[in-house]
Amino acid sequence: MAVATWTTARRVIALWARRSRARMRGLGRGFWIALGVLAAGVILVAGLGGFAPAHRDPVPLASLDPGDLHTNDELSVRILSAEITDDPDLYLEEGEQAVLVELEVTTHWREPLEASGTLGRSLDFADLPEDGPDSVTRTDGGAAGFLQPELRAPLTLRWDVPAGSIEPGSDLHVTIRDGRLRQLEILGDDWTWVDHRPAAELDVPLTDRTGLAEEEDE
Repeated sequence: MAVATWTTARRVIALWARRSRARMRGLGRGFWIALGVLAAGVILVAGLGGFAPAHRDPVPLASLDPGDLHTNDELSVRILSAEITDDPDLYLEEGEQAVLVELEVTTHWREPLEASGTLGRSLDFADLPEDGPDSVTRTDGGAAGFLQPELRAPLTLRWDVPAGSIEPGSDLHVTIRDGRLRQLEILGDDWTWVDHRPAAELDVPLTDRTGLAEEEDE
């Protein structure tokens, strides 16, 4: 029984092979010439880098001034001012100063966005720690945990830095990055903002408010 089955299978395979060869021959010489030309073209284009990602020149960044509004699909942000201070009311450690940046943010996404994470993705402050500010508070005293859709939030960002590491009277360079919306699950309704890229920049004068601790000691 097994021998007969194997013999039948071999006959079927042989018949399929003969028919396949016949079909290939029936395509004619022109088909094979065209296929050869196409293969040669693919090899040539690949060799010249034709399938490499297209090079794109960097998009020039928009130049802003303090107080100018920058808007993208995720949020609108306005950097207002920056200062460096040793105000005793901030309870700084010995040998520390604080950099304070005031800004206004309005999110345009339909759901609340976590404040620290959103600002960390969207804003870059040169010469300040890359891991983000030590605190994010509302300038008006309210909670700053989440940014509510279409509600303007006046915020103060604070970095505690070693005294003398930031030169008073210098400019604080700020880069604003635009993100894009990405769906996490094809069949779900979970979305996130990703791929944040520089879109605008500005220099904010760093007002010198140091010396307050010495004045209080006197």
